[in-house]
Amino acid sequence: MGEDLSGEQKRYLEGFASGINIGRAATGLAPLRAASITPATMPEPSGPDAAALMAQARTEAAGKKLVDQEKWKRTEHPFDAYVRLRQQATIKAYPKPDDNFRWRYHGLFYVAPAQDSYMLRVRIANGILTAAQ
Repeated sequence: MGEDLSGEQKRYLEGFASGINIGRAATGLAPLRAASITPATMPEPSGPDAAALMAQARTEAAGKKLVDQEKWKRTEHPFDAYVRLRQQATIKAYPKPDDNFRWRYHGLFYVAPAQDSYMLRVRIANGILTAAQ
């Protein structure tokens, strides 16, 4: 029982934990987080984002900078920010640039400076609508 998990087992558990957090966010609960992980103690990344995270680490180690969007995704995954999206909608607050980027994952586009409002992008099956729809 003291053996490490295989790569497939790690990916399964990461997906399972991600699903739990999405379910918690949909019901208004805060996502579960690993409290004791710091950059110094962070294990080597695994799972579907591992290659991108390692490439980012190599870029930073070479003294180069990441674009803001990549930093924002590393700080908080857009799907984990759903609770804040709902809170901002309740108080009718407009997003900061990092949240504006995250809300796009949910199909919401803040259309400032043209106007202080959102555009919602929706997928429609087969792209066909009737006049009533």
